[in-house]
Order: sequence, then C-alpha cells, then structure tokens
Amino acid sequence: MNDKIVIWKCNNCNKVNFSNPFRHHLMDICECDQSGMDLETYGNRIMGEVTILKKVNTHFNEITACLINQGYKEFFVLFNDSIHITLEGIYLIREFEDEIIKDYIKEVTK
Repeated sequence: MNDKIVIWKCNNCNKVNFSNPFRHHLMDICECDQSGMDLETYGNRIMGEVTILKKVNTHFNEITACLINQGYKEFFVLFNDSIHITLEGIYLIREFEDEIIKDYIKEVTK
C-alpha cells in the first residue's frame, strides 16, 4: 500500500517532482512532458524514466488537527459525533501539505 508521498526526479530534464497517493487519478507530469507518476493508494503508474529520491509521510492528519485546535471551524462539520472535513478544508490542507513537500524537495536537491 502506498501511504507515503514520493519525491521523484525526471531522468530526462533532472527536475524534481512529487506525487501524493491521496490525490486519486492524478498523473503528476514533469514540466518537460517526458515523465510522470500517478501514485494511487494501491498501485502506481509511471510514464517515462523517473528516479525515486525519497518517500515521506503525509502530513494531512497533523495539519487537520492543527486547524481544528486553532479554531478554523468553517472547514469542518460535526456529524454523528464525528468531525468531517469540507471540500474547501481538504483543498486548504493539501495546499499546506504541498508547501511542506516543497521544503523537502529543497533538502533533497541540495
């Protein structure tokens, strides 16, 4: 099971990219259009030549907990004694997570 975000390099242009298994049906394609990765929860597809540089844990749960603790209630709905995330909340959390992964990429490419 793919439960980690994969940081990968295009072997054509050497650009570093990343793929998140929790973004279903999304082929992450390099800017040069010569490689890509669709990382799903239970498998993946690779287009072209890629090198996997690093696998990192998702930060979705930690970011969600922080938003709840900081009182961002407009992104969450209480239903049947459970907290559910709105679609807008999911997009916000993914944006935060993307920024964290971009910092990992900076570390990997030093």
